[in-house]
Amino acid sequence: MRKHLKKRYLLFLLLLLLIPFLVWLGSISTGHTKPVTSKEVAAVHITPSATPTPTTEPENTPEVTDNPPFYYMSIGAPKIDCTGPDGKTFKATKSDCDAFITYWNDHPKPKAPDNPVNNPGGGSGGNNNNGGSTPTATPTPTPTSAPVVNQPVIDTVNVKPCTSSSCSFITSIEVIGKNLEQGIKMALLQNGIRYDESTTNNNNPDATQTGANPTTQLMYDFYHLPGCSTFDVMVYYTQPDTRSATKSAAFSTICNR
Repeated sequence: MRKHLKKRYLLFLLLLLLIPFLVWLGSISTGHTKPVTSKEVAAVHITPSATPTPTTEPENTPEVTDNPPFYYMSIGAPKIDCTGPDGKTFKATKSDCDAFITYWNDHPKPKAPDNPVNNPGGGSGGNNNNGGSTPTATPTPTPTSAPVVNQPVIDTVNVKPCTSSSCSFITSIEVIGKNLEQGIKMALLQNGIRYDESTTNNNNPDATQTGANPTTQLMYDFYHLPGCSTFDVMVYYTQPDTRSATKSAAFSTICNR
């Protein structure tokens, strides 16, 4: 009986020692290792690998300015001097040059409008004032008319009877006319000699105004006029007014005074 218990005890002890060994052996066979903590993960620095940038070789495209675009290029074909309808020359393959000239001929540039100033909006009509094809007429300025200046007119010249005690050397002259406005004066002309209220040929002065009816009548007395002489009568305004009128051979003086 005691032998039997001792045998059981040894078997039990052997099992206790065998279990950890089997567990350790199983972990090695299945590839399990010790669990990794979060601190260990954080300590590992992973450097990402750089992604290579693809490189592309530039296309051998000719530089063309103010010309229609190419829709294809014959890469690798021999280049020639291609001259477009505008006179510009560039390097291109023969097929590309032919395609370029064909495109240019099929798409001509639009013509400029005949009157771009009067038709800034373009178009062919409509309610838009800037879009119609009919130019807007420029109004012609109306010239400003000069003020009407009435020229004096002599209708008749009369030698009036003298009523003075000195009639022997006084000649009274009356002018009837039009536009004989205020400030108008009278003068007599004879053989290049002038007689008026500012001259002193035969008297000081030679004449004096004696009366006037606005716009129609003017009266003067002239002193010591030579006898048997014919006179021209002139009415005039002083400067800067240059209006005047003259009646030739208006009257004659008597010979015996």
